[in-house]
Amino acid sequence: MRLGGRRGLRWRLLPAVRVAFRIFGRGWNDFYAWMLDRQERHNNINRILARDRHVEGKDKGLYDISRGPVHAAFLKRHGLRPTDRFLDFGCGYGRTAVAILDYLEPGNYVGVDLSAERIRMCHEYADLEGLSERRPRFVDSTDNAMPYLEDASIDVIFATSVFSHMPMDQWHEVLEAARRVLAPGGAFILNYHTSGTTERNVSDLKDYYYPQSEVDAVFARFGFEAELLDGWHDDLSPENRDPLLRMVRLRLADGAGARAAAASEAAV
Repeated sequence: MRLGGRRGLRWRLLPAVRVAFRIFGRGWNDFYAWMLDRQERHNNINRILARDRHVEGKDKGLYDISRGPVHAAFLKRHGLRPTDRFLDFGCGYGRTAVAILDYLEPGNYVGVDLSAERIRMCHEYADLEGLSERRPRFVDSTDNAMPYLEDASIDVIFATSVFSHMPMDQWHEVLEAARRVLAPGGAFILNYHTSGTTERNVSDLKDYYYPQSEVDAVFARFGFEAELLDGWHDDLSPENRDPLLRMVRLRLADGAGARAAAASEAAV
């Protein structure tokens, strides 16, 4: 039997590891951070770049560095300004950071990830590309409350391939924090997977698909209005586009944040 890969013994043992985390009072983020750190502990940015540097136009997941400029172009097309204070929530090894740091004013970029190993590679990548003078701030944190940010300190939050790997209770925590850290008029641009049915679907341990009605209700509960954004996968061939993926921009409805906060406090 294979040890590595999604069909290997190590992957099959992960549900048992997750149960052990629960037994010892450790949450989903702790488990996921542990899993990512083990995955990346022998990785480095030079290895990723050697693999992908001269190849474009594909979509093979996290290590496809060509997606960084695609992300940056998408964000600009949907209104990101150089003056915006930007949070890259789930920044990985920094592919979006490197693509956007020259565009943002110095000091306006914050990247956070569960994995300390991936944050290590963010520093490596920014240094390698000569972008440290743009003063990026990279944070490893498993706390969905975003304690590293002050109230109303962010204009745009970006989270790609984050909500699709989160149980719904984690969605609640992140949306609550986003409501706190977003400046007036700010936006939260994120993607997630809809199940395409009225039922939830969890596959491969870490992939979460929710009914659209449930997603809509959660956004509304936390005072957000959602706008569906197009063009996320326009550069990919039709067979490489994910029909269940949704990219949205959330904004707080007028007065909704205060109403939602009051409702949450009343429910406690």
